[in-house]
Amino acid sequence: MNELIENVNNLITTIDESDIVTKYKEIKKKVEQDKFLLKIIEKYQLTQEEKLKEEILNHPIFREYKHQENEVNFLILGINQELKKINPKKKECHENH
Repeated sequence: MNELIENVNNLITTIDESDIVTKYKEIKKKVEQDKFLLKIIEKYQLTQEEKLKEEILNHPIFREYKHQENEVNFLILGINQELKKINPKKKECHENH
């Protein structure tokens, strides 16, 4: 059991230190530090103005953030697919009561 825990911890560390996750964390930090971008995001949340939405979507830092977010999601999907290969769900039998 200890070996399994150690392997899982190693996997978590490997994923956390991967290029994909590292780039995601870096660009997320840039978003959090960009006062102008945060201001228009906050204003958009209040007003839902289409012009603000377009401005946000066209902002280079936000575009890079969304790209990196997609990369992380693809990584997660890949991990989930591999886990399903290791431990496929068994068809459940339903008993009639």
